[in-house]
Amino acid sequence: TMRSARNGFFDAFEVDVDMTSGPKQDARRSCQDRIVLRPNDTKRFTWDVISLVLISWDVMILPLQFLELPDSLVLTMMRWLTRLFWTMDILVNCISGYIRSDGSLELRPRYLTVRYIK
Repeated sequence: TMRSARNGFFDAFEVDVDMTSGPKQDARRSCQDRIVLRPNDTKRFTWDVISLVLISWDVMILPLQFLELPDSLVLTMMRWLTRLFWTMDILVNCISGYIRSDGSLELRPRYLTVRYIK
């Protein structure tokens, strides 16, 4: 059966919790809890702050590349760091939960992926 679980911060959101039990459901839920990022999680906030810093870096440095700046270790490292970060950002956004229009929290990986692809 399904029941609405409410606690702490999520009082404003309705979160559906599948109350059926069994090893397969428990393993799936455990795996989902480790993989999916909640939209208000500290990890997600940290990722967003890093995104802001790297966007600022890109806004400053990308136009300067037309001036053919001499290569330096810092520029080379930052170039690779930003490439790797933005590539990983695709995956992170694909596994990040979101709040639906009805106010409920969506954390099911299949729905997160479909929403990201749209």
